[in-house]
Amino acid sequence: MPLNRLVLRVDGAGRFISLLTLSLILTLILKKDFIRISLSKPLIIFGVWVVYAFINRLINGNFHDELPNYTFFTLIFVPYILMVTINYLSIKNFKRVINVLIFGLYLSLFILIMFNEKSSVDRLGWTVNSNTVGMMSTILLMFLYLKYFIKKISLLFLILLSIIPIITIITTGSRTAFGGLLLLIFTHFIINRSRSTLVTIVRFLIGIFLLLIPLNFVLHNTTLGERILSTTNQAEDGNKMETGNVILDKFGDRGVFYYMGWQVFIEKPIIGIGLNNYMTYVDGDQEQHSEYMIQLAELGIIGFLLFFSFYISVFRNLFRLKRSSIKQNRNEIYFFYTVIILAMITATRMYSTWYLFTVVGIVTGYITKENYSEKRLLNIFKVVKKNTNTNTPDRE
Repeated sequence: MPLNRLVLRVDGAGRFISLLTLSLILTLILKKDFIRISLSKPLIIFGVWVVYAFINRLINGNFHDELPNYTFFTLIFVPYILMVTINYLSIKNFKRVINVLIFGLYLSLFILIMFNEKSSVDRLGWTVNSNTVGMMSTILLMFLYLKYFIKKISLLFLILLSIIPIITIITTGSRTAFGGLLLLIFTHFIINRSRSTLVTIVRFLIGIFLLLIPLNFVLHNTTLGERILSTTNQAEDGNKMETGNVILDKFGDRGVFYYMGWQVFIEKPIIGIGLNNYMTYVDGDQEQHSEYMIQLAELGIIGFLLFFSFYISVFRNLFRLKRSSIKQNRNEIYFFYTVIILAMITATRMYSTWYLFTVVGIVTGYITKENYSEKRLLNIFKVVKKNTNTNTPDRE
C-alpha cells in the first residue's frame, strides 16, 4: 500500500491489488488443507461477514464516492484473504511468517518516512493518514515482541529494533497507536508475572516507575502529548460539537462519532446505511472512526452480530486451549493481542485495514494449529487404544 500510494502512484482503483490477490488465491487453493482451514471457525464467520457487507453495499448503494463495486469488494476482501493466508502459512512455518511480516512492516514504515509529507499540524502523515502510520508501528512492535517472546531475538535486539517504530508513534501523534503501545507494555508484565503475588506487584510498580519518566517527557514535550492532554478540552480540527453526554464529551471528536453513530443506528437498526456511507449520511466532514459504530450504523444489527460472533469464537477457542495447555502464557499473549486490537478499533476503522488483520491472522493461525494438534493426538490415542484392545488376549 505505501509503495503503490507514495512511490508508484498508480492503480487508484485497486486493479493491481486485485490481480495479486487473485493470483494468491489460485496458488493457495491447490494447497492441501487451505479450503478446510478457510471454512473452519472462526474464519468462516468473517467470510460470511464479507459477503454480507458486499450485498449490503449493493442494497444500500454508495453515497460517499464513485468507488466501483469491484474495487469496494477488493477493499474488504483483501484483508480477509490476508488473514486466512497468514493463518494457513503460520501453521506451516510460523517463524518465517513472523519474519516476513516484520520485514514488510519495516519496509512500509521506511517508505512512509522517506516519501510521506508532514502535515500542517506538525504530525508525520499527510498523503497517508497519521493514525495509519502510527498504528502500523504498533503492529510492528507487537510482532517484534512476539519474536522476543518465542526466544528468537534477545532483549537488547528487541530494544534496538523498537526504537524506530516508537519514535514514529510519537511523531505521528496517534493516540490510538500510543494506547496500543501502552497495552503491549502492560501485556508484558501480565504474561511474565511471578507465581508470587508480592514479586509480581513489586515488578509491576518498578515498571510503572520506570515508565513514568519517558511518559512524562512525551506528555509535555511532543505533539502526541499535547493531543492527549487536550482530548477532554476540544475535538480535533476545531470541531466544537458537543453531544450533551458528559462522558462522550470527554473524548472530543471520538465521542461525537459514537453519539452520531448511535443516532444513525437508531434510524436504520437492521441493515444500516451501508459501509462507507456515514460521512454523507450525516452531512459531516469526517468518516466514522470507531469500528464498533461502523458495524452498528453502517451494517446494522446483522453486521454487528457477525462481527461480534467472530471475536467470541476467537476468545472461546483461546479459553479452551488455555485449560488444556501447559503453556498458558503462550495462550495469554494471543488473548491480549486480540484485546489490543479490539481496544485500538474503538477509535479507528478496521474492516479495510490490512495491517490490523495480520495480527488476527497470527492469532487464528495459533488456534487452528493447536486445534489440529489436539485432533491429531486424539486420533493417535484412539488408534493406540484400539490396537491395545485387539492384542489383549481373552480371559477364559
